[in-house]
Amino acid sequence: MHSTERQLIEMNNIFKKIGTVLMAAALVITCNPVMTKAEEEEEVILEEENEATASTDISYTFTVSSCPELSVFLFVPDMAAGTMELYANDEYIGTDTLTDDDTSWLHGEFLYGHLLSIKDPEPGNWKVVLNFNTDTYFIISVTRKKPLVDISDSEIKLAKGSTQKLSVSGAKGDIIWASNNKSVATVDSAGKVKAKKAGIAKVTATTADGQVFTCTVSVYKNEYKETKMNSLSVKDGSLQMQVYKMFYDSKGNLVLKIRFVNNTVNKTIKKIKNLTVEAVDGYGKAIGTLKVNNRKITLHPGKHKDLTFVIKKSGLKNKKADLRTAMYSSTWKYYTEI
Repeated sequence: MHSTERQLIEMNNIFKKIGTVLMAAALVITCNPVMTKAEEEEEVILEEENEATASTDISYTFTVSSCPELSVFLFVPDMAAGTMELYANDEYIGTDTLTDDDTSWLHGEFLYGHLLSIKDPEPGNWKVVLNFNTDTYFIISVTRKKPLVDISDSEIKLAKGSTQKLSVSGAKGDIIWASNNKSVATVDSAGKVKAKKAGIAKVTATTADGQVFTCTVSVYKNEYKETKMNSLSVKDGSLQMQVYKMFYDSKGNLVLKIRFVNNTVNKTIKKIKNLTVEAVDGYGKAIGTLKVNNRKITLHPGKHKDLTFVIKKSGLKNKKADLRTAMYSSTWKYYTEI
């Protein structure tokens, strides 16, 4: 098979996988091709459709893991001149100049296609910058050939305190795991990653024959947070309570920061009674329930007060919930002094 024929087949396969609508009057694709073994070894890491304005940069970023080859596919309805710049880890790689003739473009089944292949690309954060000389619709698709040896995840997101196991498939011999930022995330000899604090860390897996695979670990602060209410945001004549923050402390207890607002004219709250707060995760599943029978407080009219309550770890239904999407419901009573 000639190289140009192979490129056409590759580009048409990529385009069919995208299955998008481009130039609606001219193109509708509903193809679901049978995946061959070679196609299964290709991983799509960027896939976008857009409309370019003449002489205007359009940038896309993507993460590249260790692989033998990176392919950048461009599809347009009509041949268009322009440039495609590539950057790896903020370093300029080069510029691919596009002409508006068959020097740069191959005519596929529906579109004109351009293919740029990079052998043994540097792992890390990549950027492609497109600039066409004319207005045009386009599709860009970036794929990587999956190596016989590969890491299970090239990027993971974890809540502070949570863990996730990484693995390397197809490798012979021992794997050496390491983290470049142990204050954010650590990794043990079995590939178990533990999130320590908010930030970003790079976890690497080095095989016995020297291959290095990288996983970017993003750790987020695991807390529920609301803007604190005050007397101006509470209805006149009312008494309100608000859980404005929830988080796990270093011992695994669930800490609730609660604000009480007294927007009455002449009532002073002296005691909180039968306070119940039920916390659930974003799926409605129970995290834990706070119950307080009595709590003394002095809260004068027009004032607010913040109190801290704790649900012990032993009383929690979910000790590792994603608190960012948590919800709560509450009931309470109070005694006043007029």
